[in-house]
Amino acid sequence: MNAPTVNEVNAWSLVEFASLPAPVDNTLLAVYVARANDYVILISGQVFAGMPAGLVTLAQECVQMRTEQLAYQAQPDQIDTRTDDAIASFGVDGYNESRRGLNEADKERMVNPWQGLHDRLWRLMTDEKRDEWRERWAGTSPAFAVSEVAWGDFGTGQWPSGPPDDFNQSFGV
Repeated sequence: MNAPTVNEVNAWSLVEFASLPAPVDNTLLAVYVARANDYVILISGQVFAGMPAGLVTLAQECVQMRTEQLAYQAQPDQIDTRTDDAIASFGVDGYNESRRGLNEADKERMVNPWQGLHDRLWRLMTDEKRDEWRERWAGTSPAFAVSEVAWGDFGTGQWPSGPPDDFNQSFGV
């Protein structure tokens, strides 16, 4: 599979990018699609070349949704609606409404605040990326490889089985 293109995202999406309040032309859409492709690879750990056939449609949906998300985030009214997330709850004359705060996505262990995109990215992820995200949320560092070293003869100039055959020639002895 090749990475999704501008024409493909335009064909799949129900969003009329050119009709948004801040219109998105094909040049800007190409930037968003490229960023969405990179984002999907970064978050999921999947690359488009050689992707298993069963994941292709899912990857395409992820790129489409991330492109739409980027286009909507660039809209002039986005700053107004984005600050709504900073309000945890409010009430007026007996009406109360609770909202998620800015850090709720991390608390809820989401890789993207848009639930639909989060779900698709999670299904697309490699096992290694899932482990990486779980470790990140748990506050633990990833494991690393350890090699055993026989320190018993260190500094004595002795090797357990004697020096290598070419040791003396290497040092001109």
